[in-house]
Amino acid sequence: MRGLVTFLFFLVAFIPPAAATDRARLDAVLAHAIEVGRYPGISVAIEKDGRIVYEKGMGIADVETMRPVTPATVFPIGSITKSFTHFSVLKLADAGKISLADPVGHYLQDLKGPAAAVPLRHLLDHSSGIVNYTARSGYPEAEIRFGPEQVLAFLAGRALAFRPGERFSYSNSNSYLLGLIVEKVSGQPFADYLAENIFKPFGMTTSRLAGYRAIIPDRASGYEPAGQGYENAAQYDVDYPFSAGAIMATAADLIRYRRGLFEGNLTSQSIRDAIQAQRPLLDGTLNYYAWGALIGRAFEGHRKLSHSGVIEGFSAHYAYYPDDRLTIAVLTNLSHGAFMPYAIEHRLARIMLGLKEPAIVDRPVPQAEAEAFAGDYVPFPFTFDAGRFGFVGKDGRMFLRYEGVNSPAPLEPLLYLGDGRFVAAADHEHSFTFDTARPRARNVEIEFFDGRFPAARAPESSN
Repeated sequence: MRGLVTFLFFLVAFIPPAAATDRARLDAVLAHAIEVGRYPGISVAIEKDGRIVYEKGMGIADVETMRPVTPATVFPIGSITKSFTHFSVLKLADAGKISLADPVGHYLQDLKGPAAAVPLRHLLDHSSGIVNYTARSGYPEAEIRFGPEQVLAFLAGRALAFRPGERFSYSNSNSYLLGLIVEKVSGQPFADYLAENIFKPFGMTTSRLAGYRAIIPDRASGYEPAGQGYENAAQYDVDYPFSAGAIMATAADLIRYRRGLFEGNLTSQSIRDAIQAQRPLLDGTLNYYAWGALIGRAFEGHRKLSHSGVIEGFSAHYAYYPDDRLTIAVLTNLSHGAFMPYAIEHRLARIMLGLKEPAIVDRPVPQAEAEAFAGDYVPFPFTFDAGRFGFVGKDGRMFLRYEGVNSPAPLEPLLYLGDGRFVAAADHEHSFTFDTARPRARNVEIEFFDGRFPAARAPESSN
């Protein structure tokens, strides 16, 4: 009997955190991303029911030395940084040190012009109308230094793109200004505030705010596609992205961040509620972008909070499924793969949630439908730097052209699933559903980066 008990103990002790079949399927998703998505390297951590059940590094962290990715490899996480910044603001607001109704200029007296009058709450959900400093021509290579003084000078006197609360428009300026406010109110450099109030108490031992100058053990090198290979991505100083995108971390540290936010007593319930708060825009449309810089949506019926990050040489995705107690972090060292990390995360989530991959059957596009769908569509009230989406019918196929049908952007092939629904050939998670109830489509619903965005046909595209 004692031998049987010993054997059972040995068996239980060495059962892998995820079933072997699931691990093989998860591994296959990463291998596919490296082969087809052309990612040099990927690091993934998956938490289920309070423990990490899958932690994997695959591929190359440094192409020049062929150093492999491991779970200890540190990656820049780009705009996932925004969640840390917005959490910091909400934490200070909960302590009574910040009022979200105050205008930005109340805390940043050096900011001049219309942006200074915008209430902080509109910066939290990117409904401020403040223009995006990273959308300017030449960013970031045109400047030897571009930090807080230059950002404030760039915004000074510039008109708002729209009335605060009227639209959602993703702008790095929002989170940059919030980081400066954290510094002003706390009296600490933003990096020190993060270290003392988030990284250390949450047990995030590899995380930091940094640019290319810092010496970081196990740091991944960043790349851009170049022909059939890669080239080194542009280097950036920490002050370029700052509180909008300069955090570096391991995938496991993002799991620890999720735990610190949503479990235990390190974060109050009032802050947790504020992190997930979604407010309607002025026309009543619910803004998916929550105050904690997390997109709140459902993924195939499962409630989800998520955010992507893209910065020179790197891209990432972070997702939390509260009702399923599932968290997935995907970090890569390529800015523009054939598909983005959110698509990798979707495939991993389907495995963990027991969901089937959607069937993709490409059909020829009937000429009448191609003519009905073709044209330019403008998103509203969710707007983007691209401005519009152009759809072109050609040789029985449909193509997407960012910035409109007459732009110089390349034609991106789409696959037709029928009933007015298309997916990008390179990224099946990027979908477009046209209104088929009218002879000539007037609207299209665009789904990508975990958001669903309506767009209306541009007036010049109408009959």
